[in-house]
Amino acid sequence: MAKFQCICGERLWNGLVPNDIQIHATEIELWNKAMSENVAVLDWPEEDVWRCPQCFRLYLFKGIKVTEVYELEEVSKAANRIETCKCGNKDIFQEYVVYTDKEIDGLTSDVDYINEMPQPRRVVHRCKDCLRVYSFNYDSMEMKSYVYVPNAFDESEEK
Repeated sequence: MAKFQCICGERLWNGLVPNDIQIHATEIELWNKAMSENVAVLDWPEEDVWRCPQCFRLYLFKGIKVTEVYELEEVSKAANRIETCKCGNKDIFQEYVVYTDKEIDGLTSDVDYINEMPQPRRVVHRCKDCLRVYSFNYDSMEMKSYVYVPNAFDESEEK
């Protein structure tokens, strides 16, 4: 259980189970490997990502340190796959499987292993050049783009 204050001033806390703060993100290659090895849901490999419910900034953590910050750039109706990043680069994307903490909480009562989980409701692509993140939600059919904010925090920011 940790606490963290967003740049906008919102206090983030992951003490509630489930919560609206944590996002469970795993690179697609690691996810596919976990699926083929029939890994338990509670043991899946993931990055520690938090989302502010007030301003929608994304925070990536390594341990207790913020390593990357992203600001919401645009919301639009779009295709579910990005072919060209806004920076002009093509086909240089990392793909992620993403579930919210509430989705994971609902699933873990019904499934024990990753290969029993339903398809995620969103797909996320990250440009390897400018680090821009694109998130497509299959429910709302919306594409959100997030821009990387360098030096948003100094190295001492912790949760």
